[in-house]
Amino acid sequence: MHPPRSTGRITATGFVLLLVVAACAPPGGSLDPNAPKGEVITAETILATGATTVWDALRLTVKHAMFTTSGSDEPGAIRARGKSSIQSDDRMLVYVDYMPLSDLRLLQGMSVRSVERIEVLSGIEATTYFGTNAGDGVIHIITRTR
Repeated sequence: MHPPRSTGRITATGFVLLLVVAACAPPGGSLDPNAPKGEVITAETILATGATTVWDALRLTVKHAMFTTSGSDEPGAIRARGKSSIQSDDRMLVYVDYMPLSDLRLLQGMSVRSVERIEVLSGIEATTYFGTNAGDGVIHIITRTR
């Protein structure tokens, strides 16, 4: 028996596999989950603002969002700028190292020195990585690992 020879052609099975892999790749083309996504705000940019907390850094660097506070100046909500609707709750989700952050007040206790970068994803980008509930966008904070 001789081993099969390559004809240089893509078989039907190979073609389908190629299509499946291409369809699963994210829009940016990178399959690396740690590759930066969306608008990236670097640690250098964050430190240059003079902010000491992550909440203040977000308010100074993320231009496509509105930041609301309560009467006692505690973080209230982060809303996407742009289209608005009475029926839409346009709150952006916040993630820290791929974990959802439910209490924005924790951002006031986070030092900017612990942040490697901040990724700001539009609704379309956010749903690709964080699911359909992220349709109004995501602010993803990546912390330093060292």
